[in-house]
Amino acid sequence: MVTMVTTAFAQGSEVIDIASNADAMLYSNAPCTVTTYGDEFKGWHVLFDDDASTFFHSDYSGDNSVDGLDHYLRVDMGEGNSVSLFTFTFTTRNENCHINSPTTIVVEGSNVADGEYTEIATLSGLPTTNSTVYTTEVLGREDVAYRYIRYRVTETAMNQTQGGHVFFFISEFGMTKVQAGAVEAKVEYTYTFNGKVIGGASIIAFVGDAYPEPTSVPFGYYAEAPAGLIEGDVAKEIECVVK
Repeated sequence: MVTMVTTAFAQGSEVIDIASNADAMLYSNAPCTVTTYGDEFKGWHVLFDDDASTFFHSDYSGDNSVDGLDHYLRVDMGEGNSVSLFTFTFTTRNENCHINSPTTIVVEGSNVADGEYTEIATLSGLPTTNSTVYTTEVLGREDVAYRYIRYRVTETAMNQTQGGHVFFFISEFGMTKVQAGAVEAKVEYTYTFNGKVIGGASIIAFVGDAYPEPTSVPFGYYAEAPAGLIEGDVAKEIECVVK
């Protein structure tokens, strides 16, 4: 068979300036407010100071989630603004990440702050090492735009809970808006016969391109490919059987 693995990356992108307007753009349903350790919420600047020893900590001893949902961070693009394709990055704290660093985050979008949210992606296996930068691949779809992007933490390294919800910390946060049509997909073809690799090829395709056929196929075989490379304008992992 032929296995094709696609990896999306962005050529045209713009960092979203959250830092200079963080009070208007960022919200959490469960900031830490009661603590004896000095890590109560003091402002969003801690997520933009390039210092892994300063951090946002969600609530672990106070009133907990104000809306009954898992602890989350929400980004508001602002009136009249929205985002379709994007990446996001966060940095783990400088210590104790084996305890309360997020390991699973559900990324969701909506056009109403407290309305219904649509899942964009579930990110799992996130790093639990100290002072580690994590950046996603391109998330979202070109044909769907949201004003609000929510990052809801559903699991942490040790899944400690307060009020039935896991609490977490991160030290840095950011988002990058990816321009429509700027996503490429590198398609890796690997030909195997009886478990032995016998050939391969790589093709670069742009969003909207037809599915690229292999330039060569082992003798007596041909590639039967799906009709299109892109599903929802975002590169996906695809398997293609060779007959």
